[in-house]
Amino acid sequence: MPVILMSATLDISLVAREKCANGHLDKPFEVDDLEKLIKRFVPIADKLLATKL
Repeated sequence: MPVILMSATLDISLVAREKCANGHLDKPFEVDDLEKLIKRFVPIADKLLATKL
């Protein structure tokens, strides 16, 4: 899963659409939103995120 960090001065949603991204998060973002995005693209993420370290 490629991750691209962009400058906060750019319209991140516009960049994501132009680059055909499957998802994006604007800063600042909630950890819950990040987990939801990961679960959407990584089938085993539910099990990994549920594991206590």
